Amino acid sequence: MDLNNIKKVKVPYVLNIDYKKLFGKSWYKVLKKSQKFMSSTYLYNLMIFLNEVYKNDYEEIVFPKKENLFENFRLTEFSRIKVVIIPNGVYPHALVGGCGINSLTEFGLPFFSHYWNTSIENALGTLNLNFSPTMNSYMKQGVFLLPSFQTLSRKERFKHKNIWKNFTEFILSVLNKKAYLCFLFLGEDIANEFKHCIDTEKHDVFIVDDLIKEVGYKKGAKVWSASVLDEINQKLSEHNKNEITW
Repeated sequence: MDLNNIKKVKVPYVLNIDYKKLFGKSWYKVLKKSQKFMSSTYLYNLMIFLNEVYKNDYEEIVFPKKENLFENFRLTEFSRIKVVIIPNGVYPHALVGGCGINSLTEFGLPFFSHYWNTSIENALGTLNLNFSPTMNSYMKQGVFLLPSFQTLSRKERFKHKNIWKNFTEFILSVLNKKAYLCFLFLGEDIANEFKHCIDTEKHDVFIVDDLIKEVGYKKGAKVWSASVLDEINQKLSEHNKNEITW
């Protein structure tokens, strides 16, 4: 669907969009500087599309719940972001046989459940026995989760993907302006699609096809670990930033 020429809405459409409430104060302060995008036909039509989907529930059941949409922005202070994780896939908790932690849906980020549940929250939860990782705990440390598409059709997993592409590219371009970040793409395909938005001479980019396979057991330290997460922490340390407690 081309949101620049959207045809689903057949009558004059007026939306009063409170972007500050939608994205949260810290993100809104940054996003409003990009008036060209924030006032674009694309973004306005994206809001119309979302309004129609959640209002009428046409075609399919959509995840996440309306009140949880963009919760990843509202819960992550822009100034604190150090790591950006971009998964190519939307896996609602309810659709993966309950193989994960309910915090995924509680924080409006069901997208990441396949990787996050199995690889980080479950497998890497033993990194520190006194630390119980949740979505909120990672966000507070400066880990921003940016799924390549923010909504899911139950019938067709990738149905909304193209609708969100311009949005994802814009957010990555905004993040690219920060002094230094670690970007972790979960999949070669998604990296090939969006890596062009990132200045690789300024930021570090990591790509793993299957984070689950990255998880291993350190016999000496008697803890679980993942090499890519260790590398990210090493780079953060080199840039005088606090490491992430995975």
